[in-house]
Amino acid sequence: LAARRMLPDTTWVDIWLGRNYARMDDYDRAERAYRDATEREPSFIQGWIGLGDIAVRRGQTEVARRSYERALAIDPTHDSTRKKLARLTER
Repeated sequence: LAARRMLPDTTWVDIWLGRNYARMDDYDRAERAYRDATEREPSFIQGWIGLGDIAVRRGQTEVARRSYERALAIDPTHDSTRKKLARLTER
């Protein structure tokens, strides 16, 4: 990918790739992109949220829960992630 070659160490590129792969239902690539983001910057909340969203789409409730909890450990005030976690708890 041209974006990766131009900006190889940019976490935002990983997030952008993850979102776009997810929109194309390519969950393996989306997960890899989000994992790259969290490995590069573990405190980057969007990577953890993305991993949680992919896990939800795959029906991996416990993986999603852990990812959202990790995101909330970084920013406990992130309202949309708190709502996503609450929806998982309701299941």
